[in-house]
Amino acid sequence: MTGRHKSFIAHLKQAVPNVLAVHCVIQRQHLVAKHLSERLHTSLHYVITAVNKIRNNSLSDRLFSKLSSENDEDFNRLLLYTEVRWLSKGICLSRFYNLFDSVIEFLEFRDNVLQANLITSKNDIAYLTDLYKLFNDVNIQFQGDEFNLIKTKTVIAAFVGKLLMYK
Repeated sequence: MTGRHKSFIAHLKQAVPNVLAVHCVIQRQHLVAKHLSERLHTSLHYVITAVNKIRNNSLSDRLFSKLSSENDEDFNRLLLYTEVRWLSKGICLSRFYNLFDSVIEFLEFRDNVLQANLITSKNDIAYLTDLYKLFNDVNIQFQGDEFNLIKTKTVIAAFVGKLLMYK
């Protein structure tokens, strides 16, 4: 859609030379969120590995659900992360962090290495959970028909201000 020579924007610029073309803000945000530091990327990988280990086996999933219920957790299931729907990363991380103690207890006799890695990465996982919650909140504000460039700039400016405060 935004190619230089044969796209819709190129044809539009031929017809209206002074038109302003802006890339999708959500796509840019996704590209930024994709490039995490190595440490945060490793911590995210541990979370995804733990979720897959629990959710890919129906017996493990049921046992984890029972353990979560016994621990009086708010939720009794983990959510799967999908790369295609990147907003699911924030929701998956939130649910994982809410069930963190149950996950650690569940992995105690199943995968000691992964359990130790998760315990070591707990602060990084908490940071990622907060960060992706902010990303999701901004993206929810971008949705809708009545959104324009001025509102986009306001939302982005507020988000950058929050990031500086969190830094």
